[in-house]
Amino acid sequence: MRVGRLLAALSPPVLALAVILSFGTGRVDHESMRPTLESGDAVVFDRLLPAQRGDVVVVADPADWSTTSDATLVKRVIAVGGDRVVCCEVGTLRLIVNGVPVDEDYVFDTDRPGGSIPFDLTVPESSLWLVGDNRAASHDSRTELSSEGGGAVPESAVLGVVRFVVPR
Repeated sequence: MRVGRLLAALSPPVLALAVILSFGTGRVDHESMRPTLESGDAVVFDRLLPAQRGDVVVVADPADWSTTSDATLVKRVIAVGGDRVVCCEVGTLRLIVNGVPVDEDYVFDTDRPGGSIPFDLTVPESSLWLVGDNRAASHDSRTELSSEGGGAVPESAVLGVVRFVVPR
């Protein structure tokens, strides 16, 4: 009986600690994810679940993509390790991942959803290829094509997957 009371007493603090360790918060400081996220929005991110294609992630600035030191960025995962990314589909200019054009109804700039520079690359293992939804205002994997890994970001740089948004 004492063990049951002890467990009941410890459960709320243990649960609270688990939640605190599993989730983080951040603030969007740029227009690169419009219209999905606006500058000033707060995000809650999950530190435990791995990022997948289509997820919005919070990432430690991988290669000085921001002008702010020690910045954290919010970007969308387009491809994961081993995926082939090609720009762009003839006619629609959509990105192609593993031979399939990516439907991106969240893209702010629909004129050139894949960008303006043609490329064909394979994302290195344990890496992600990230872009902003507002392609014209986003410094992302597309703008780092000439860097090692073709602009891919190590999975270890991902702080978490965005799960909730609190609008400004």
